[in-house]
Amino acid sequence: MEPTGAKGIVRRSAGHLPTVWDCELLKSFTTPYSLESHGSRLEKLKQGARELLVSQKDARRQLDLINTMQRLGVAYLFENEIHHILAELIHHNNIPSDLYTVAMHFRIVRQNGFFITTDVFNKFMDTDRKFMDSLGEDVMGLLSLYEASFLGMPEEHVLDEAQNFSAKHLLVLREKMETRIEPERWRRDVLLELAKLNHNILQSIYLKELQELVEWWKDLNIKERLPSVRDRLAEVYFWAMGSIPPGPQFSKCRRNLAKFGSLVTPLDDIFDTYGSLDELQKYMDAVNRWDIKAAVEELPEYMKFIYEAMYNHVSEMVQDALIDNGINILPYLKEQWQNYVGAYLKEAQWMHSGYNPSAEEYLENARLSVGIVTTMVYAIFGVAGHCIDQYLSFVENWSHSDLVCLPASLTI
Repeated sequence: MEPTGAKGIVRRSAGHLPTVWDCELLKSFTTPYSLESHGSRLEKLKQGARELLVSQKDARRQLDLINTMQRLGVAYLFENEIHHILAELIHHNNIPSDLYTVAMHFRIVRQNGFFITTDVFNKFMDTDRKFMDSLGEDVMGLLSLYEASFLGMPEEHVLDEAQNFSAKHLLVLREKMETRIEPERWRRDVLLELAKLNHNILQSIYLKELQELVEWWKDLNIKERLPSVRDRLAEVYFWAMGSIPPGPQFSKCRRNLAKFGSLVTPLDDIFDTYGSLDELQKYMDAVNRWDIKAAVEELPEYMKFIYEAMYNHVSEMVQDALIDNGINILPYLKEQWQNYVGAYLKEAQWMHSGYNPSAEEYLENARLSVGIVTTMVYAIFGVAGHCIDQYLSFVENWSHSDLVCLPASLTI
């Protein structure tokens, strides 16, 4: 710790390691793939894969194809077609009765948001509600059952039994298996080429997004202005990339979420260690007023550029939403930042006063300070597009919601 400033404020530091990423190196990366150069071929492959999918009439082959698309990472390109096929399979209930297909159907249906009961496994169980020993040599069936067992919900003991049974027999069979590569029915050239080309094009999109963020981050110059806080732009972008659906139509959403994460990371360090309680209260007041001119006049020098970056980032999002969708999202984003910074301030007040909150009190505040709520609001505004007005009432009540997903996400 070292005293700094006119008032001799003791500045603490958590000793964060510097970033391992070289911004200049990131900016230098190139790729020969892009939508401009390879988009036409991509569309032809998508059409070929779509025709392959919708032309299948055999239930097992349909499920195999959907399973392959999911494993190759291209199923999201055919969501409507897959949804229609699964709805038809559920409606007609004409699934083959072997363990492999039944378990695969159960897993894929649940992965795609449909309801299906565990009663489909009753035919494979004896009177003691145990899976039949005769299934112990069915390698593909056991693998399929093992994967399906992870799609269980509370009190679905059948899936607990399925996991234990399949894991036990697979471990035994592993000792008897030979390592070999042989042709599989899912190895269709159109799917393999589609998966590789789509992956390469997505990489080019992500690289461009990251390089744009690097330029934005470099202009903020946080490393020089506040060397004691974390610089985690690349890590935050990877988080945003995994949180938002793939594809060029969501580029702006990924960049906005990455900007949010990149700004709150040093802000978290300021509230946790660097700032005095008086300075933190001033920042909270500035966020509540949402007045850039007043903030620049009143905030300490090291807080001004963080506030300006936050204010400009939100203003950019608001402008884009007005142009793209005719909706003013400023009140919603302001509320999220006010709640978020307010949660940071409460934790700082606890620390400075030596107060030890109860677990319930801490978790109630943490549901805001961990950023789950704000992240979801950002995602909704970024992904909803022209349907955004349908979600506004949901967003208005989100911060005060008792929905199960909030405490569940917080616990994770």
